Amino acid sequence: MIMNHTSAKTLCSFVALIAALGCNDQRLRDLGSTLVEQAQPTPEPVDDNPYDCELPDSSELVSADAITRAVAADVAAASSDDRPFLRYASLGNALNAQRCSSIVGTTRRALSKLLNGISREPSLVLPAAVGGDEVPSLYRLDLRDYGLDREIALGGESYRDGWEALLASSPYAIALGGDDGAFLADETGTASAWISADAIVQAVSDATLYYALTGIPATLGELREQVGLPAALDPFRDGLPRAATSRSRVLRAQGNMRTLDRYSIDDGTYFEALQIETTALLADPLHVQPQVQRLILFNLPNGLSAYAVMDEAGNRQSEAELLLDTNHDDFQGRVLISCTNCHAQGLIPLTDELRPAFVDNADLFPDDVVEAYASGPDDEQRFELFQSDAERHLDALERAGVGTEGDPISAQFFEVAQEVDATFGAADLLVTPETLRARLAALPQELLPLGVGLRVSRAQFGAAYARAFCVLHADDANPPSACD
Repeated sequence: MIMNHTSAKTLCSFVALIAALGCNDQRLRDLGSTLVEQAQPTPEPVDDNPYDCELPDSSELVSADAITRAVAADVAAASSDDRPFLRYASLGNALNAQRCSSIVGTTRRALSKLLNGISREPSLVLPAAVGGDEVPSLYRLDLRDYGLDREIALGGESYRDGWEALLASSPYAIALGGDDGAFLADETGTASAWISADAIVQAVSDATLYYALTGIPATLGELREQVGLPAALDPFRDGLPRAATSRSRVLRAQGNMRTLDRYSIDDGTYFEALQIETTALLADPLHVQPQVQRLILFNLPNGLSAYAVMDEAGNRQSEAELLLDTNHDDFQGRVLISCTNCHAQGLIPLTDELRPAFVDNADLFPDDVVEAYASGPDDEQRFELFQSDAERHLDALERAGVGTEGDPISAQFFEVAQEVDATFGAADLLVTPETLRARLAALPQELLPLGVGLRVSRAQFGAAYARAFCVLHADDANPPSACD
């Protein structure tokens, strides 16, 4: 999405770093320039079987009642002042499906990166594992740690905190009754004190909820002012001489030059990537600000990166036609998934073509333009500057317990976004596949394919989830309390 700068003559000295900063997804490795492309490491093969593993007590189903009891016990052990802010992410469905890679290697990293990545708090807080099991089935979240204990406006509605906005955005939020369910509702103030970690990732990956929880304003001018910049930015007055390339292949060829504007803010750096028609750019390289789509990356107070897409009118949007993402069927880039995946290791190098064009052809351009680029940062200086920018994000990833070994958010998103079979469906519903098949006649008709060895889409499954959960768990000690 946003690219930083390197050049051919300095590539040899920092090729290892370029590889470390490159785009995480194999299919998005053709970013920036062919020089960077050659420096990328060969990715590890992906395991196509998420079920082939052994976990502690793998033969024992993690039930909805077991999760509710564990959450109630943890809340009861907390102080009365803390209880209203405690929420829980369950791994029960992943344990039931035997998804080893998600549970051991991804879930806590995904939750930490996701929650800290929507936080405007200065600190980084890791989700706390509940219990002493080697493979935890629950993580405790405190809304105050991530600035989610505030009112959230979403879709024309107002929610008292970020958790309620998340529940309203997820088809997997179930209000529970029974003794434990009633206790949790009284002590925490929410009808659903827990939801699966998968559901959290899926919900927050929707741009509407992501923007609301992160507090990203609706317009470009408001966002600039929020981070401490003028609403009407001048690239040269407020930043550096802009870098640009004609060879970026992650940005679609809607214009001739892909430019990058860099601005310093109190929390780090703010970037805008856009396309400018070559003639217009050469006519006014220092100041031209066309009305085009912008891809935005900036540092949060905790050092992690936040993302936004603004259209040509300066209005916030969820998809980036400018950005190529082959992970999606329509190849369209999306906030949050495309951005966090592509920037898993930080900023992505690009070879700047503007400085040599102006400096080496001084007789063709105004003196102020030539002087600005001649006295501005050269290739190595610009690289060092952007390397420092990248290190802020990388350091935050380490402190958040995420590391730079791929992006856990998009990994978990795409694993769960795939079509649902009986094993996955039963695991998400917290029953055995045998129970699911035995009760199919009473379940929503949309789930019938699961009983005959077929699959349903994730959207189809989500739409039927609450109704199916009500049928399957009606006899639980803590049954769902909001069934039709």
